Amino acid sequence: MWPHANARYEKAVLPLAEFELRSLLRAAGLPGDVLVVSAAGRDLLTFECDPLTEDQAALLRHHSSLLMCCALDDCRRMMPLFGRGEAALGDDLGGILKYRGKTNEAFTRFLIDLAFLFGDHRSAEPFVLFDPMCGRGTTMFEALNLGFSAIGADIRSSDLDEGARFLKKYLEEGRFKHQIRKASRTIPGGHVPLTHFTMETARGALTADFLAGDAAAAAAAMGKSFCHATVCDLPYGVQHGPGKGESLEKLTERVLKALFSAIKPGGCVVLSFNTFTLKTNSVYGMMEKAGFEPLTGDGFDTLRHRVEQAIVRDVAVGKRAQNR
Repeated sequence: MWPHANARYEKAVLPLAEFELRSLLRAAGLPGDVLVVSAAGRDLLTFECDPLTEDQAALLRHHSSLLMCCALDDCRRMMPLFGRGEAALGDDLGGILKYRGKTNEAFTRFLIDLAFLFGDHRSAEPFVLFDPMCGRGTTMFEALNLGFSAIGADIRSSDLDEGARFLKKYLEEGRFKHQIRKASRTIPGGHVPLTHFTMETARGALTADFLAGDAAAAAAAMGKSFCHATVCDLPYGVQHGPGKGESLEKLTERVLKALFSAIKPGGCVVLSFNTFTLKTNSVYGMMEKAGFEPLTGDGFDTLRHRVEQAIVRDVAVGKRAQNR
């Protein structure tokens, strides 16, 4: 697995990596039995299967913690098969911007992979991902590198502008062919400013949209069924909160209602949150109230992990049924 700078955190998220690999194996039509072994002081995730097809290998490349996939030969030597898939723009895209409250890039990729994996749109080209509280755009940047088009909204226009400026500079320095257009989307009582990027990447033509405004209003401004999935790292209630006197529960409930219309039938919403400020069962209840079907059991109860003293994070996944 890809090494993490914080060894304690790396141990804490090991069950997430196991769950993700089991889920990918099942999606690839392979046995989902995963065993953790240690070698040379490193934890390795292992599984048994027949030789991988190209399609199966392409799916396993999505694993957010993948450094290298190797096969054991008859002499128990590890023979490299493949590494992480080629980034559409650059592996460093999501990690350059540093700011308070930023979500770890590897964990962000994990959330994106869940949204991609458990929805019904894996063959969609391009896959469109929406983050309604995107900050400076980490989720958008990781989605772009995976070959997905990205839409992000944030109520803090200064953060959003910084993310858009960074992407512009990155594209210019990398000499990627791109265009930028300023526009707006109309909502009842006003409009939502929008910065639209179109770019040519190693994964083909992609788009990125930065919307300045409230999460629910931005979702409504984009119209119905405009994305295949939504990923959001909710405010932890420590460094940052929802503001405007609105409780985190009310904010989450309101945003989920808007997201149900935003996501195409068969798509997923993936939320991460601090269990000290939001309870998992409460999040599942809000998902159900909004119309989503929470995905529970079968490993979904192993995703809670400690980030730091005041943050124990969990992940909830909800799916919009095809007939909803």
